[in-house]
Amino acid sequence: MSSASLAADQPVASVKASSERLFARTALLPQGWAQDVAIDIDGDRIVSVTAGAKPAGEILDVVIPGIPNLHSHAFQRLVAGLAESRGARSDSFWSWRDFMFRVLGALDPDTLEDIYAFVFASMVEAGYTSVAEFHYVHNNPDGGSYDNDAEMSLRAVAAARTAGLPITHLPVVYCRGGFRDEPLSAHQRRLACELDRSQAIAIAVREAFKDWDSLNVGLAPHSLRAVAPSLLRPLADAVSELGPASVMHIHVSEQVQEVQECLSVHGLTPIELLSRSVDLNERWSLVHCTQAKPEELAEIARCGATVVLCPVTEANLGDGAIDLPALVQSGARFGIGSDSQASLDPWREFMLLEYSQRFRLRQRNIACDDRRSVGRFLSQDCASAGAKALGRSTGQLAPGYKADIVELRRDADPCLALLSGDQFLDAWIFAAHRSRPASVFVGGRRMVENGMHKASRALKQRYLKAVERLRGQL
Repeated sequence: MSSASLAADQPVASVKASSERLFARTALLPQGWAQDVAIDIDGDRIVSVTAGAKPAGEILDVVIPGIPNLHSHAFQRLVAGLAESRGARSDSFWSWRDFMFRVLGALDPDTLEDIYAFVFASMVEAGYTSVAEFHYVHNNPDGGSYDNDAEMSLRAVAAARTAGLPITHLPVVYCRGGFRDEPLSAHQRRLACELDRSQAIAIAVREAFKDWDSLNVGLAPHSLRAVAPSLLRPLADAVSELGPASVMHIHVSEQVQEVQECLSVHGLTPIELLSRSVDLNERWSLVHCTQAKPEELAEIARCGATVVLCPVTEANLGDGAIDLPALVQSGARFGIGSDSQASLDPWREFMLLEYSQRFRLRQRNIACDDRRSVGRFLSQDCASAGAKALGRSTGQLAPGYKADIVELRRDADPCLALLSGDQFLDAWIFAAHRSRPASVFVGGRRMVENGMHKASRALKQRYLKAVERLRGQL
């Protein structure tokens, strides 16, 4: 990667940290809502939170913890809206995947970096304050390696730094084409990456960005279709070698066909096979689990792993909906991800997660408990899940946590004007659909002001030029 690419982030990433004290009329603290809250920040962390404080300086309206995006394939934003016509056969995840592979084949390093930078900045505008990038664009379009094995990963992380978005970068291990050790297809050769190489990529990325403390690395076995179970223990050992904060993410039990094929070959579901092949623990995040049984969710909870839900993508691809009551009852930690980027809005993910259950169960108010409404339950639990899933101390407005803070304003929509507490957050998610956060602070730095990312205009132009270069190839 050129030194010019590494330097391109400086105007945004070097923005000075926010003032030492932020003041909010209302703040969602771990114990609940509080009024007149002073949040003191030192560097990128919260050092104290004081309710009932005297107003001082700029006054924010309603502040909540930033939302971690626990699963992203940023390049798939190019696919959004382009695969909504049925072909000669019925459409499913698998037909969508064929179209996605066509898009994947058109990406070069410059184009990838320009697309990622704008997509990451758009995430920040929406209220995401960190991201796990499940990165499998390793090779050039014919399946060969770049001169630098880590080229595409370096571009992805450079884009996150440009956007000021902390990233947990997860080079994907991808070795085979199916449960029966089928060879990779022509499309999949661009994804091919053995364990040793993925670990080397993670190390190279960390070394290249050692001056940026908003980077974490880990590894991601793509799925049990793409990685043999025998490789999982060596992979877990490789992640441990990367450091105590490094994590592992895997797609699992997303599709009915995936479950059926796994049962046919192994006599076990993918989650059963995973739990018998490796010691699941807090380092692991299991993405989708759409077809998971209640007893499997209970086992995930027992192991301390995180479930990552991507409701908009799971709906868009026809995956189905998880058994959310069983997930909540299990006590497993869970969060959300934008995945295919069909939506870059965490509030839409929350809304669809709840509404999918209402369709499925013909009941209301599923994602909540006796103390908290749906909006507060999802916002708090999905925010706090990011700490383990990303290896980043985020998700709470409390001392010691990163100063990842989102400001919502009552004047964003008339339906919000007279509301407070849980009702305000519920209305923000379920009624005020055109509203965006007024301000977003990432590690104490204000990255979004008056609803706009500081570099959005420049990054949008880069994105449009990249899309223009791809015209005719999609």
